[in-house]
Formats: sequence, structure tokens, C-alpha cells
Amino acid sequence: MDEKFIEQAEENVRRALDASISNIRNAPRLPAVGYCHNCSEPLEGAKLFCDADCNSDWEHRKRMTTLRGSL
Repeated sequence: MDEKFIEQAEENVRRALDASISNIRNAPRLPAVGYCHNCSEPLEGAKLFCDADCNSDWEHRKRMTTLRGSL
């Protein structure tokens, strides 16, 4: 393969990764509100979810909402 082609492909991958990392870092974050964002169970401290299952459920619903909105 042409070395220039490989270098360009590597640069494109680097740019895509940098953009993805930047998007994740700049994404809005949920505030700690004293209850689980999924099931509304009261929480102490700065927790966002009462357990891993609620976190997974919330993430799944968020992903599905995003996908439906982009159709």
C-alpha cells in the first residue's frame, strides 16, 4: 500500500478518536439530586443511581431515545 494513504488513514482515525473523546468529556452530566434517576429511590450523597441495574436501564432508554430521534 501507498505510505501516504496509510498515514492519511491513521490521521483520520486520530481525528475521529479525538472528536469522540472531546464529545464524551463535554457531554452534559447528570446532577446528584438525592434520588435515583431511574426509579426515584432516595439516595444519600452524590450517587446518581441506586444500583448498576438502574444505571443500565437508564443508559439503555437514553440510547434508544437518541436513536429514535435520529431516524
